[in-house]
Amino acid sequence: MEHYRFTGDKKFLRHRAYPLLKEATLFFLDWLVEHPRTGKLVSGPSNSPENSFVAPDGKRVNLSIGPSMDQEIIWDTFTNLIGAAEILGIENDFVKEVIAARSKLALPKIGSDGRLMEWSEEFKEPEPGHRHMSHLFALHPGRQYTFQNSPEMVTAARKSIEYRMAHGGGHTGWSRAWIINFWARFLQGDKAEENVKALLAKSTHPN
Repeated sequence: MEHYRFTGDKKFLRHRAYPLLKEATLFFLDWLVEHPRTGKLVSGPSNSPENSFVAPDGKRVNLSIGPSMDQEIIWDTFTNLIGAAEILGIENDFVKEVIAARSKLALPKIGSDGRLMEWSEEFKEPEPGHRHMSHLFALHPGRQYTFQNSPEMVTAARKSIEYRMAHGGGHTGWSRAWIINFWARFLQGDKAEENVKALLAKSTHPN
């Protein structure tokens, strides 16, 4: 969809983007299940890439149901499919099914400390400065969280970033690059510049 948004190329949208979105959406529709307590649609079993949490029994684990990144990617895919269908004038039962499924998706929540939750429940984090910030996909590269549509989620995402950075996060090159884009989404060019400099000074090899 990004290619179409920048070029307006409907031929690309119809013959390349829409078929890809449709196949990805079909997979997600097959994969999603109703949460036994809430009735909302969730992925699973799944994880938040390379991160883990402490289960109620004290064990460090990584599999859960409906981690935030999954739910955000699925929402983004469904929304892009629906948007593409509208542009292309496609109105059928499949599109209606996707609209209905999106309305039933479990969406990420804000935790008791004001941060965006990485999992569907508030678990103890063994690595508070983990290099991944996967649960912020909806901020970037996703388009779900914006100042205009969901300022409270943007605020929660910012608190998540500040928390991770305060505990040593962002030390790898790709992680720092993602953080640069987060600050750009926050419309804070000074912070983006600060992290560009940190990327070059601390997280880039000489070759």
